Amino acid sequence: MRLADVLNLPWQENFEEDSSDWIRLYESLVGGAEDFLRAGGSILLQDWAGFSPLEKEAAAVAGERLRAEYAALSGLSAQGHHARVLAPADGGDAMVGESLDEVLSQMEEDLKKQ
Repeated sequence: MRLADVLNLPWQENFEEDSSDWIRLYESLVGGAEDFLRAGGSILLQDWAGFSPLEKEAAAVAGERLRAEYAALSGLSAQGHHARVLAPADGGDAMVGESLDEVLSQMEEDLKKQ
């Protein structure tokens, strides 16, 4: 199965290499593969064998983008930025909770001073 077929895109053979249409196809392949992998999908070796060289490159680039993003998020989390890392997943609830904790701590300190 070709990646272009799954994404309902034309095959690269329909375009001249490095033409604007070929570049748009490549970008669409990368984006589609990235969305698929981000959703938890995986590419089987059997499917990989049927990919064209351009489709293989697009899938590899999509995987590298996700690995780089996960590495950056892990680094942020390790530095104590958990709320920012979770914000896309929890709608910002962790950031709100963190802010409320800071306000409550400040209020407690102010009350102790009185």
